[in-house]
Amino acid sequence: MEVIGIILIVILLIYVYFFPTDIANKRNAEHVTGIFILNLFLGWTLVGWVIALVWAVSSEAIDDDVDDASEDEKECPFCAEIIKLKAKVCRFCNRDLPIRKS
Repeated sequence: MEVIGIILIVILLIYVYFFPTDIANKRNAEHVTGIFILNLFLGWTLVGWVIALVWAVSSEAIDDDVDDASEDEKECPFCAEIIKLKAKVCRFCNRDLPIRKS
């Protein structure tokens, strides 16, 4: 039972050590790799860990929700796939599209 307790404590300490990297990863921060490297090499100093944590929290998040539709394309209202603007039927979900009023 002592061995399991020690293993759990070690896992918890490793998570706390890499907590700034986890926050940066969950926030989809721009400099996750840099934060990980700083955390890995200088996290053992309290100053390095705090700097990594501040950097992770204040770093800008990368916007993955980019609209890929160009001027001659639109998003299907049923399946959210990008289709041609002039399409009458979605090629992904095969549903009839609402008629566009000009």
